[in-house]
Amino acid sequence: MTEALVAFDSAATGASDRGAFSIEVTDEAGELVGGLTARTWGGLCGIELSWVREDRRKDGWGSRTGTTTRRSPGADLAGRLA
Repeated sequence: MTEALVAFDSAATGASDRGAFSIEVTDEAGELVGGLTARTWGGLCGIELSWVREDRRKDGWGSRTGTTTRRSPGADLAGRLA
């Protein structure tokens, strides 16, 4: 079903760029602090998952990973939507 929807959307919009990426933040010890996974299509970016370790949630990592996502290739319109 996903492939059928992608084919329809691509034909209707002319957009064929698709991608996926993730951002991981680690601390000095190499332990995972947080991160996110996202997909891009047609110059838009959708964050699928976002997580920050509970003891680091007041450190601004959620905002920083979101800012990095808006600057990622394929997400040229995401900054206008945030």
